[in-house]
Amino acid sequence: MNAEFWKSVVEEELQSLNSNHVYETMLIPDGVTPITSKPVFQIKCNQTGNVEQYKVQIVACGFTQKEGVDYQEVFAPVANLDSVRTLITLAVKHNLELDQMDVSTAYLNGELKEDLYMLPPEGVPIQPGYCWKL
Repeated sequence: MNAEFWKSVVEEELQSLNSNHVYETMLIPDGVTPITSKPVFQIKCNQTGNVEQYKVQIVACGFTQKEGVDYQEVFAPVANLDSVRTLITLAVKHNLELDQMDVSTAYLNGELKEDLYMLPPEGVPIQPGYCWKL
């Protein structure tokens, strides 16, 4: 893939973030060190190994934060593997059909309890001294 192609994929992700009102651009508040971010590129393939989709996600580099200072708790809603196996077993036993779906902007619907300030990834235009408030 060439750089122009991935640039268009990044622009699509930025447009999605903007249209979903994920952030607002603002002056960095006094005493705040914004979290850095980076794009993570993925190539999604189907069952036969053929490329199905090219994706990019803008992710926060949260490893710079300190528990109790920058955040109080961590919560990531993921399915328990035993529950998934149980569902598959029940579907097979009762001859049911299972479907899987990928919600491209599912993580954008979370409600934040605290203010988070993040610098956009390198290459995303933003005025010096400004950041994104998530």
